[in-house]
Amino acid sequence: MKLKIPVASEGLAVAPLASRRLLMLVTATVGFAINFWAWALLSPLAPQFKDTLQLSSFEQALLVAVPVVVGSLGRIPIGALTDRLGGRVMFPLVSVATIVPVLYLGLSGHPSLAGLLVGEVSVGL
Repeated sequence: MKLKIPVASEGLAVAPLASRRLLMLVTATVGFAINFWAWALLSPLAPQFKDTLQLSSFEQALLVAVPVVVGSLGRIPIGALTDRLGGRVMFPLVSVATIVPVLYLGLSGHPSLAGLLVGEVSVGL
């Protein structure tokens, strides 16, 4: 079976394909930046949490390390689901799932070390 590759001279619209690709690139880039921004907010806040909660150096390091370690391990099942369901399903799903722990951390999860760790595990996933 021979594959026929469409060319512009055959009257097919090439411009809409290019603009759709650009739209997908911009959407993916903005979505990634927002997700990463929410996840990366935790590390810069560690010194403030240290002062507010009187954390030791180990507890502060734990606050920084937990989302990184959990996020690294969480990539395995998320990657498997992405292979099965596709990126167009999983990317918005993961984005929406990130909203809940970020709101938890911002609104009520920061008065204690345990609350912060629970929120960070959720964000890492």
